[in-house]
Order: sequence, then C-alpha cells, then structure tokens
Amino acid sequence: MSATLIIDRRPDPTMPSGCGSGCGCASASKPPVPPPSDGPVSVNGVAIAAEAIAREIQHHPASDGATAWRAAAQALVVRELLL
Repeated sequence: MSATLIIDRRPDPTMPSGCGSGCGCASASKPPVPPPSDGPVSVNGVAIAAEAIAREIQHHPASDGATAWRAAAQALVVRELLL
C-alpha cells in the first residue's frame, strides 16, 4: 500500500493594507468618527451610552460618520423601546 503526500503551495493569505471602515483598527486610514453634537441619547429615561453607539455603528454603513452614528443610535433606541 502506498501513501500520497499532497503539498499545498498556495501563498499565505494577507490582510488588506487599510480597511477604511472607521472601525479604529490599526490598518484604518481614517481617524475614528467623533459623535455628532446632538446631545445625549435617551429613551424612556434610559440613557444610551456613547460607547454602545460606537460599538453599534459597524452595522450601519453610511456615506459619512454622522449619518452612521445617528442610524446606530436610532437602532439602539428602537431596541430599548422593544425591551
């Protein structure tokens, strides 16, 4: 009985040099987006933390940071209303 040895000669995968998504990773070419100055976000007396909005923003692509921030804040407000 003989064995066959298969050698994979594909190059190792590489990450792109800059993601440009604004996520704050080391390869991002843009600085993090500051929150818009619309004031604090709250619903039914529950404050929505800026850190929570910053984490949510990755799920709301937009043409600019302020639009993405507002969409993320709105999503968290709706979530709080449903809870």
